[in-house]
Amino acid sequence: MLRIQIFFVLLLGWVSVKAQNTLYEDAEDQSYRTAIELLQKQKFGAARQAFDQYVKDYPESLQSEDARYYRAYCALNLFHPDAESLYKDFVDNFDYHPKASFAYFELGNFYFKQEDYQKSTEYFEQVPLARLDKSQQSEARFKLAYGYFAQQQFDQALREFNQIKTSDSKYSAAASYYAGYIEYRNQNYDQALVDLERAKSQQSYARLVPFLVANVYYKQGRYDELLEYVEAVIEDNPNTSYSDLYLLAGEAHYFKKDYQQAAEYYQAYSQKSKRKLPPDTQYKQAFTQYAIGNLEQAEIQFKSLVTREEEVGQFASYYLGEVYLKQENPKYAAPAYLKASRDTYNSNIKESAAFKHAKVQYDLGNYAQAVVDLQQFLEAYPNSEFHQEAGDLLSEAYLKTNDYDQAILHLEQIDNKSARAQKTYQQVTYFRGTEYFNNAKYRNAVEMFKKSLTQPIDPEIEMLANYWSAEAYSVGKKYSEAITSYQNVLRVQELSDHEKYIRAGYGLGYAYFNTNEYARALEQFNNFLAGYSTENRFREDALIRSADCHYALKDYQAAITKYQEAISINSHDRDYALLQQGTILSITGEQQQARQSFNTLIAEYPKSRFADDAVYQRAQLDLESGQYQQASTGFTKLIGEFPNSDLIPYAYTKRALAYYNLKQYQNTLNDYQTVLQQYINHESANDALIGMQETLNLLGRSDEFESYFTKYKAANPDNSSLVNIEYESAVNLYLSQDYQKAISKFEDFIANHPAHQKVYEARFFLAESFYRINQDQEAISYYQQVVEENRIAQVNRARRRLGDLWFEDGDYDAAVLAYQELESAAQTKKENYYAWSGLMESYLRIENYQLADQYAARILEQGAVNLNASNRSMVVRGNAAYQMGDTQTAMDHFISALNTAQDENGAEAQYMLAQIQYDQQQYTESNETLYDLNNKFGTYGYWLGKSFLLISDNYLGLNEEFQARATLTSIIENAPEQEIVAEAKQKLALLDETEDTEQIIPEDSLQIEIIDEGED
Repeated sequence: MLRIQIFFVLLLGWVSVKAQNTLYEDAEDQSYRTAIELLQKQKFGAARQAFDQYVKDYPESLQSEDARYYRAYCALNLFHPDAESLYKDFVDNFDYHPKASFAYFELGNFYFKQEDYQKSTEYFEQVPLARLDKSQQSEARFKLAYGYFAQQQFDQALREFNQIKTSDSKYSAAASYYAGYIEYRNQNYDQALVDLERAKSQQSYARLVPFLVANVYYKQGRYDELLEYVEAVIEDNPNTSYSDLYLLAGEAHYFKKDYQQAAEYYQAYSQKSKRKLPPDTQYKQAFTQYAIGNLEQAEIQFKSLVTREEEVGQFASYYLGEVYLKQENPKYAAPAYLKASRDTYNSNIKESAAFKHAKVQYDLGNYAQAVVDLQQFLEAYPNSEFHQEAGDLLSEAYLKTNDYDQAILHLEQIDNKSARAQKTYQQVTYFRGTEYFNNAKYRNAVEMFKKSLTQPIDPEIEMLANYWSAEAYSVGKKYSEAITSYQNVLRVQELSDHEKYIRAGYGLGYAYFNTNEYARALEQFNNFLAGYSTENRFREDALIRSADCHYALKDYQAAITKYQEAISINSHDRDYALLQQGTILSITGEQQQARQSFNTLIAEYPKSRFADDAVYQRAQLDLESGQYQQASTGFTKLIGEFPNSDLIPYAYTKRALAYYNLKQYQNTLNDYQTVLQQYINHESANDALIGMQETLNLLGRSDEFESYFTKYKAANPDNSSLVNIEYESAVNLYLSQDYQKAISKFEDFIANHPAHQKVYEARFFLAESFYRINQDQEAISYYQQVVEENRIAQVNRARRRLGDLWFEDGDYDAAVLAYQELESAAQTKKENYYAWSGLMESYLRIENYQLADQYAARILEQGAVNLNASNRSMVVRGNAAYQMGDTQTAMDHFISALNTAQDENGAEAQYMLAQIQYDQQQYTESNETLYDLNNKFGTYGYWLGKSFLLISDNYLGLNEEFQARATLTSIIENAPEQEIVAEAKQKLALLDETEDTEQIIPEDSLQIEIIDEGED
């Protein structure tokens, strides 16, 4: 240090003068002088040796005391380990010597210069200040204080700085500065300002004081004074980079909510400082950008903070959500709010974010999720400022969600419903009723519609509830109730243009038709035909039914006219119209025209379910006109080509009659025997028995008749028969769903009465019972016996069940065979549909997409049995086209399904449209489609889970990894389907493997530069 060097030069000068005044030179003086000269030249090693030698040679010399001191001084500068001991020996032995006062002073200075502040303070503490002049005292005090300061012993340091900060020494400015810093640190801000103002008097501290003064104002919250001060400093020092002052000014403007100015100062700080902002300041900078509407920059800055596991990360997540909302991007806002709501650092932000997340879910149309989130919010925050709004949103979400049961439960717990709640209840019970209806749970549907009708708020919903109640009653054959409900629909005159209003007339016509009120039925069908001009299967069916009414009312000409109209327009039921036309012509005696109708049906519709009837009636015409050979041929055709027809027993008895007239008595007898052997319980068996008796008499074999008569009596006992009672008891157990007991009863019946005609049906009920309790293998075994025997009306149900069971078991090839048999034997539209549907689904599973498509098309062409069947067929056609690479056709089919499907088929169709968009890298469009899926089909958990998995893929395609991660995390935490959760975990693990997270290292906002004013 310069001060030490000056002192040393003066000291040596004094020694030199003394040497020059020496009047005599002897060996002692020469030795001492030589040592001094070496010291002056700073040849400390040689000087040390010379002083050592002098002390040794002249221990009693007057100059030996000085030599001892200089020896210690040389040892100190040579860093010799004995330097300290040499100084201590000198002080201990020569404390009266003038240089003793400087020994510890020099030791302190030496270690101070080496920045060994522990050592320096140890020696400065021992300096006898009273023996030093004022300048030396100030220096010793300052360096002692600075040593304490450097060791963070701030109380001791402040005590020493305070001793000299108001003195006139050159250390006063430095002492004031450091005292000011310590007082700042101790939050003694007013005194700190006094001392820092004093420190400004020295130039070297004038450039440091502003930052500390600004920090004092900042800590005191005196933002106006801070800004005034900073602006003055910057104006006085335009070329100096006071980067930290810009930061403090930015902070002051931030807390004053002057975000425009805050943003400018933060920006200036970033440009002037090379240091990265600490996370909390990064957040404030991002918030200022958000507050002034610079959303793009705010988004970037908030996104850099959201992954931090601290309060600033929670705040950044929340306001990132706010940014996305202002950008009208609620899909991205949802994950940001979700993260903020799950962090626990700030309870207010957590609460607000939870509400905002639920509200965004509602705004996005994710009503099912919104219901869950709002319920959780209301439970967690019962006293929240958002409570009322959350309750309102929950009611509206219940209105729009598909989770109707929970909605109904909630609303039914409200005693005094508001008008809004009443309307919600009307609609949600109606929607639940339609769900039950679509799932064929008609009794439950009616109960829901009744609940809906208790709140007649919306006339359209009221009308629809009545309409579907009527439809459900009709399915259950409760036609009286159906008629009442249809009539309620027709009372709503203001909705007379509504499709269901018009269709109610059609339904009412059917209800009257099924109760044999044909005149009323005819009136309704005619009204429907007049008001419903669209050419489709409903109009065609109404035309046929009106013809049937004419027929039932014996208005044959009108019936013929309408059947002919149906035939001419190629109605889907053209085969039925041909049959009915032929039947009426037969009745009116126009046999040639009747025969022509039957011939047309047989020729054009050989697979029609009415073909057997046409063959039978044509043969009957031949029989009645005496053309017995043609009649026998016709009945033979029926028996041979339609083995599953219900007309087979009649065909045998009629053919027997034809043979009888042809005098082919043995053939006659054979047919009667067939009826009595295979159809002994059928009503035709009685005619066969009578005919057989006459035939046996003609053949002279009347004695054989008794045995047939006995069998017939045994097979047809009166209703009080114990066997019948036993059988009916088993059936009643089955009908009351006590399947285990029913199985035992049916098994006993078969064992006890193996030859009884009811055994065939008992096996079917056994199969059904095993089916109901999920004992599939036992059910399959009995269904196979029923099919092989082919003796009961329910045989096609057995074929269908076999197909369904093998399908569920994954044996699709076996299922195909069962459904093919059902297709060949089908007698009704429904049976045709079940066969085609089973074949469609089975071929889809075995990846025979062409055949799957063909059967789906057939269902659609022939008119599906219900809307769900049509929807499913269109979805299958779409999947088949997609798998065969025909994307455009696939999209057409999926869109067609969406036009009508409000069920799981709609969910699948919408998902597949999104999948196609993803395949085409249309990631944003794909997400739009998927969010719409969540809106419409939120209750279908599997497709909801699949949609969110695809959403995460879309986000990755859009380079939005934060959104992708948030989506996958939400799936893992919320999805009930373990298959979906497992896939989400796998996707998230892949992201973790490639993650390269940037670590943000915070910087101290307060920097202090240490200047040693002890050096000149």
